Amino acid sequence: MTSDPERLHLGTAADLLSYIPHALGFLPAESLVVLMLSGGRVGATLRVGLPVAGAEADSYAREVGAILASDTAADGAVVILYTDARWSEPGRPPYRRTVRALERTLRAAGTPLRDGWLVSGSAWREYFCADTRCCPWPGRPLAEISDSTASAELVLRGSSFLPSVETAAALPPGSAVAGEPSVEAIAASYRRRCARTWTTASQFRATLLVWDHLLSGRRPPLGRQEHETAAFLLAGLSCKAIRDSVLVLAGCGLEAAEQGARACGVVADPGLPEMAPVVPRAAAERSLALEAPRGREPGGSPGGARRARRGDGPYAAPNRESIGFISGGPPPVGERVGTCRRYTDFLVGRSSEAPRWDTLDAAYDLLLRLAAVSAGESQAAVHSMLGWIEFARGRGSLACAYFERAERACPGYRLAGLLKELILRGGLPEWACSAGTAWSGWRGRLG
Repeated sequence: MTSDPERLHLGTAADLLSYIPHALGFLPAESLVVLMLSGGRVGATLRVGLPVAGAEADSYAREVGAILASDTAADGAVVILYTDARWSEPGRPPYRRTVRALERTLRAAGTPLRDGWLVSGSAWREYFCADTRCCPWPGRPLAEISDSTASAELVLRGSSFLPSVETAAALPPGSAVAGEPSVEAIAASYRRRCARTWTTASQFRATLLVWDHLLSGRRPPLGRQEHETAAFLLAGLSCKAIRDSVLVLAGCGLEAAEQGARACGVVADPGLPEMAPVVPRAAAERSLALEAPRGREPGGSPGGARRARRGDGPYAAPNRESIGFISGGPPPVGERVGTCRRYTDFLVGRSSEAPRWDTLDAAYDLLLRLAAVSAGESQAAVHSMLGWIEFARGRGSLACAYFERAERACPGYRLAGLLKELILRGGLPEWACSAGTAWSGWRGRLG
């Protein structure tokens, strides 16, 4: 479910219909779309699959209404059906029982259905009007939608959409370099080296700093000289604490990610004796400011602390299954309770504050490139993170497409299953329900 178009005038039905695929990121097929209205403005946009044959209309309508209830500012709605189902005569549109049940549900919720349309592969027409004098039969040409004023404005703003949810969630081509070891082979080496040290204070911070550096500069690490950095990033995602913290870093900043993970008890406190952090050469060559932990000299010299042997792990916090979705580490106490709660609440969308959309968009672009050179559990982690960003954007259909890819890459990958279940139960980030905090696909791209 997405939210309000930024200062976009939708003066006609064709304008409104042109907005929908831009809001979703793809052209719906065999779908029901509901646009919520608030004071003449478009609010949340929901897409769900049309009910299967024999489905109970009232039950379907209640499920849709439960999801739409999160848009508390709405005072009305419109419905659009995308289908090639047969429509034989004006007064007998397809899915009448479903739409009537939805109409009753929305009226009871105080958001009455104001209008409706049907879009097929060949035409579009008003759903509720049977008068062919004002609503031509069998419909209007689709070119009226693509040639509308709003469509032109959206394209000028830099917005675009893909022909289906499958293509919208497709990956870019990989970037293997002839004669070079594969990114996954290098990542396997990093995983062996850091298997028990990802959650030590120094290694955890160093890893987040590499991510922060790349996201701040929007520099995807996949050129000929950058496979090592890409491999390091993928290897780090084998640690669930790092994987979840990268999402918090992208949405809330480095400090929130680092302090939140520590407050939740999944990262060791600084000051404990530990080995120097492992980082890719490319990061060091760019003078990445990897801060040494207390009691250590820059560059990783022990500074008087006992140097751990490679593979030692007595000081590393446990590598928990997932932060935010499954409890990990000892229960936080004192002031750590609030810090931990803010961290975990963000991961499940329980925050009304706007995320840092520019950095989340940069993370999305970087993760797409990483997905193209990853495999197995690494790819499942990346797809789950891409799905989480789509969840944050309010685009549940795309999010679920990524979660399904994650489960194909690594059957039983827990984060993908948990997030998919959250969305299917109607979960929506609080920030996605307000025009002031929700994501807009063109925000930040046009100055």
